[in-house]
Amino acid sequence: MSDEVTRDVEASQALLQDKLNEISVGVLERGPVSAASQKSDAAGARVRQLKESQKQLRVRATELDDEISRLTALCRDSLIEQFAGAKGLPDISKQLGSLPGLEIEHKLVTQAATQIAEHLLPKAEIADCGSPGRGGPFHGARRRITRSGGGTLATDQ
Repeated sequence: MSDEVTRDVEASQALLQDKLNEISVGVLERGPVSAASQKSDAAGARVRQLKESQKQLRVRATELDDEISRLTALCRDSLIEQFAGAKGLPDISKQLGSLPGLEIEHKLVTQAATQIAEHLLPKAEIADCGSPGRGGPFHGARRRITRSGGGTLATDQ
């Protein structure tokens, strides 16, 4: 091809790209697409929130388990020595009193993590999969057509 034909083709592609961008912006601004886009963003955010919550709950459950194990061993060993007749042992009533609270917290943290894993996260992931741009009924509606080098089209989902 001659340089003039190449310039004409590139100019035509640029005009076409501009028109596609204009149409794309118009489609994205329409009510149903905009609402679907917001719903999609919210579903993805919920999945991320639940995963972060699950991660933090697992960390807290491990911390509580370690603390309960440490206090249980301390109290058990102290009671053994106390009933064996040892004198001058430290008072363990504070540690002994804190065990039920730690055990209840551990139970609740574990239940919360289980609820996320078994119910909330799967439900949120299903909602996220059904969202636009993620294979749902409006799949492709969120595409932003952008100009890439060389006059080719690229999509950003």
